Amino acid sequence: MSIEYYTYDLKKSRMGAMFGDKVAIREEWVKRTRRYVVKQGLDLNALATFIKKGLYDRRCEGFNEKALDVPLSGAQQWVLTYVILSDFGVPDWLRDKEKDENVPAMVVAEPEDEDETVAQALIRPAANMADATVDATVDAGSKTLGAAGATLGAAGAVVGAAASIASVPVKSLSGLIKGTEAVAQETIEAADEAISEAQETVVEEDTQETDAQATTPEGEAPAEGSESVESGESGE
Repeated sequence: MSIEYYTYDLKKSRMGAMFGDKVAIREEWVKRTRRYVVKQGLDLNALATFIKKGLYDRRCEGFNEKALDVPLSGAQQWVLTYVILSDFGVPDWLRDKEKDENVPAMVVAEPEDEDETVAQALIRPAANMADATVDATVDAGSKTLGAAGATLGAAGAVVGAAASIASVPVKSLSGLIKGTEAVAQETIEAADEAISEAQETVVEEDTQETDAQATTPEGEAPAEGSESVESGESGE
C-alpha cells in the first residue's frame, strides 16, 4: 500500500515528502476508516474516537482488534479525519434542504474587526509556507549559481521579502487575504530580481577569469624568449 503526504494546511503534496514538512498518511488507514464509516455510519464522535484510539473500536465487530502498535500523531489524526470527511461529504441523514439554507442571526454581536490573535493564527500557515519556499530557493540557488556570495545575496533578498508576509497589518479577514496576496506577489518579484542579479554577477566573474587565462600565456612567452636570448649573448 502507498503512502500519501499532506501539507499542514491540508493540501495533498504532489512532490511527496520533498520540500518542507509533511504529514504522512498510509493508504491502509484510509481504507480501514472508510470501511468503519460504512458499517457504523458517519458520526463525528464515533469517527474521532475510532481514529484517536488507533483505528480500533472494541464494540464493533471487524474493528475490535488492535490495528496499530504505535498511535497516530495528532496531525495524522487531524488529516485522516479531513480525508474521510472529504470522501463522504455530508451524510444523507443530516441533509435538510430547508434548514441547511436558513441563516439565523447572531444573538451576541460579533466584532466587525478581526481579533489580532485570530489574524495572526490565520497568517501563520502562510508564513510557514513562505519559509519552506525560501529554503527550497536557497538550496536550488546554491546548486545552480555555484557562487557562495551571489547565492547568499539572492537568498537574503528572498528571506527579507518573504518575512514581510508575516507582518502584514490586517483589520479583517478580507484585508488579510488581499494584503497577503499583494505581499506574496512582491516576494516573487523580489526573488526573481535577486536571482537574476546573482546570475549576472557569476557570469561576469566567469568571463573575467576566462579572459585572464587566455591572455596570461601570451604575455609570458616574450619574457621567457628574451631571457633565453640574453643568456645566449652572455654565453658568447
